[in-house]
Order: sequence, then C-alpha cells, then structure tokens
Amino acid sequence: MDLERLYTFITTFLCFNVCATVGSMVANFVQWPRPQFLWIPVLLRGLLIPFFMFCNYRPFDRTLPVLFKSEYIFLLGGIVMALTSGYFSSLAMMYAPRVVPERHAKIAGMTAALCLILGIFSGVSFTLVVAYLTTYS
Repeated sequence: MDLERLYTFITTFLCFNVCATVGSMVANFVQWPRPQFLWIPVLLRGLLIPFFMFCNYRPFDRTLPVLFKSEYIFLLGGIVMALTSGYFSSLAMMYAPRVVPERHAKIAGMTAALCLILGIFSGVSFTLVVAYLTTYS
C-alpha cells in the first residue's frame, strides 16, 4: 500500500473520531432534544447517506451524477456526520438508564451499549453497499 493512500485512510479515521469525541463531550453540557424526541434528529441523519452518494465520491468509476463537486462540502458533511454521531450516541447512552424504572436501569444501559455497537458495525458494513450503489446503479 502506498503512503499517499495510507495517509488518506489514517487522516479520515482520525478526523472522524476527533469530531465524534468533540460531539460526545458537548453532550455533557447540552442535552437537546429531550429523550422522547431524540429519535427525530437521529432519523434525519439518514439524509446524509444520499448526500454523500451525490458528493464527489469515487469520481472515476461512478454512474450517479456528482451534484456536490466541492471537496469542502464533502468535508463539511463528514464533520457534521461525526459531530452528530458522537453527540446523539452519547445522549442516547445517557438517557437510556434514566427513562426506565430504576430496577431496569442497568439492563437498559447494557442494551443501549449493545445497540450502539451493532449500529457502528452495521454502519461500517453499509459503506460497501453505498460504494456499490454509487458505482453500479
């Protein structure tokens, strides 16, 4: 693997995780929305998937048109995705034990952690589907 390609992977990984960490830290100071409305912005984050599909992603072997040509728009979308990922996942982890009866708080926290891990795994796996759809659809 050449160094330029390795640099891109490492930089992308570090930038996403730094922004996700910042989002997680912000959740310590700002808790919005309330637990019963947390699902709304989490579902709205799903709109970022088609946004990324129409960014300048895989420019040489794609069939979908590029609607957002600027790499800065792609970068801004990545920052928004990472910040909201850290923020909303931290809120969910904080809210889960609070919204159930006290005797179920422990299991609610563990279930929330399991769902977080499964969500991360499925999100990473889904990138292969997005790459396929961008290239062959």
